[in-house]
Amino acid sequence: KINTTRGIRPRGPSGFAIWAGIIGASVYGMYQIGLVNAENRANRKETREARMALFPYFKAEQDMITNHRTLKRLELEDQIMNNHQWVVRDEVQVVEPKKSWF
Repeated sequence: KINTTRGIRPRGPSGFAIWAGIIGASVYGMYQIGLVNAENRANRKETREARMALFPYFKAEQDMITNHRTLKRLELEDQIMNNHQWVVRDEVQVVEPKKSWF
């Protein structure tokens, strides 16, 4: 009888060890992604709550700026139209339509 077996030891990790390593690394990576997402979610919530707390102050400031611009615009309108019997705060200016040619 002839001995056909070779006396060479297997080299490297087995297939099971490779798959276990890949799956373990994937699970760990997904866990880390979950931690980062939770941290980002908490940061966004904190930023959103800070903006909601400061919103009335920002709105009041914007209202003051808008009011100042409106008063300046009305003052300029009064200066420009002072000779034309123009009422500054009228909603609609009534203008008589021209007679049509037909």
